[in-house]
Amino acid sequence: MIICKECGKVINESTNYFCLEPTFSYLCSKECSSKYAKKEKEKEDRNKLYKQVSNLFHIKFPGPQMLAEIKRYKEKGNLSYSNMSATLHYIYDILGKTPYGTSLYLIPQYADAAKEYYQANKVRNLEALEKLGKEPEVSRVIIPSHKGKTKTTVKMISPDDV
Repeated sequence: MIICKECGKVINESTNYFCLEPTFSYLCSKECSSKYAKKEKEKEDRNKLYKQVSNLFHIKFPGPQMLAEIKRYKEKGNLSYSNMSATLHYIYDILGKTPYGTSLYLIPQYADAAKEYYQANKVRNLEALEKLGKEPEVSRVIIPSHKGKTKTTVKMISPDDV
């Protein structure tokens, strides 16, 4: 008996279903697959943000105040974990500011400036490629099948997907 990892419905083996290779998580539909992928990406982005904050402030894990700020910025400030991470990179690596205390109070102040910086940087990179007469590279990712078959799946990824 196969159960959908997202919605919990029982999947009949005779119907089509999605199987995520590394974890062998089964999903009943394309909608469940996209919801599950979105949740997994958010979890990955959150862990990346926590690691970035830990490295930036030289702590093992963000404290309760930082976690509350992250939660508040996500819920009320409409910032995603990846936006907060990019904003921290902009503040401390691009602008060269030094971390002060144990607060992330600069994130909402610099979020818009960071977004403009990264959008302008993306446009400059695309313009440079056009001047050189090159197309943006498309990478190939080969995903092996682990179900005893030798079939591999090839997925094309463009620079916009990264």
